[in-house]
Amino acid sequence: MRVGLTYNLKRGEPEEGQDPPSSSREAQAEWDTPETVDAVIAALAERHEVIPIDAAEDPYNALRDRRPDIVFNMAEGAFGPCREGHIPSILEYLNIPYTASDPLTLNVCLDKSRAKEILAYHGLPTAPFAWFGTRTSPSTVFASRSW
Repeated sequence: MRVGLTYNLKRGEPEEGQDPPSSSREAQAEWDTPETVDAVIAALAERHEVIPIDAAEDPYNALRDRRPDIVFNMAEGAFGPCREGHIPSILEYLNIPYTASDPLTLNVCLDKSRAKEILAYHGLPTAPFAWFGTRTSPSTVFASRSW
């Protein structure tokens, strides 16, 4: 089976005189190291042909052109409140099966206060919380607190 592996690779600090990486250190906090990506490739390669796809390097065209049978998605995305849903959205558009959650689930769960509102609406208990900021602010602060 041809298994695509989508990931975001942690980039090091730029050399003196070079431009900084396209994504900030904060955006890269959840990205994977080359060692992690290599380990996942090695594990998948024990039974499958692996197609590595760096999510920062034109993933749409890479996925469209290479057409893996399934994608093991561990990409986190680089920007925006729906960043974790970028790759699954592309995969759904291209009708390529993938592992893990769909774009809606990823995007809702990335917004912790919205996820808690949905859970509470359906009668599931959640810890009390307070939300500060605006829905459009990328720097929304989430805090849990007992009252």
